[in-house]
Amino acid sequence: MKIGVFISLLVSATILLLVFSFNVDFHEVDAHIFISDDDASSILTLLEKLRVEALLANNTMSQNITYGQEHLSKLIDSIDDISDSENEFDVNSRQFDNSTVNALLLANLVDEVLRNYGMSYGIVPSVMINMSYISPNLINTVNKSESLIDADKYMVSKEYAKRAFEIYDKTLRIFENKNNKNSMNNLGEGLMDLIYSINNKIDPMNIMAIVHTKIHPNLQATFNLTIKP
Repeated sequence: MKIGVFISLLVSATILLLVFSFNVDFHEVDAHIFISDDDASSILTLLEKLRVEALLANNTMSQNITYGQEHLSKLIDSIDDISDSENEFDVNSRQFDNSTVNALLLANLVDEVLRNYGMSYGIVPSVMINMSYISPNLINTVNKSESLIDADKYMVSKEYAKRAFEIYDKTLRIFENKNNKNSMNNLGEGLMDLIYSINNKIDPMNIMAIVHTKIHPNLQATFNLTIKP
């Protein structure tokens, strides 16, 4: 069996297990900045992570077998984590159509962009998701490489950014109304700016600024998300 077919079958089986089970076991995942008591956004985030790892495993296996094997290993580990988790949640698949659920999903994927793009330049994830570090007092204290040092983490960040925009464009735009139109458009512009900037390998601190000053505020305003204290 070809590796691409095997990966597709593996992910498909896992998705069916998650979506159609009455009780789903997994580690809860939530955006670091927004409050969420919703299990559906956590499930969708885990599914997107599986999707990204499967895509990268399939795309990199023929180009760099080491990277491909690493992504395949992460894919299998993620499936194991889901089945081994001690946390149990009841989720109805109809919850996935909720605007708040998908807005939190987008926030989670943007967090993955921050973590992976930062690591591609040697910056620890805890710094990238902390907006305090874009302040003039802290920005120069961040230890980072002046150039890309981890091409694989960079590719991961690109995939998450691309997927975040797809969710915005195909899933969240349908919730636009006269009250949130401006912030919705600003959110889209922020995501396009993020993709453009990642493609051009700009400084990680600028990526942080885009997320923390353009994406998060407009995401919160558009979908009335509650910011953690």
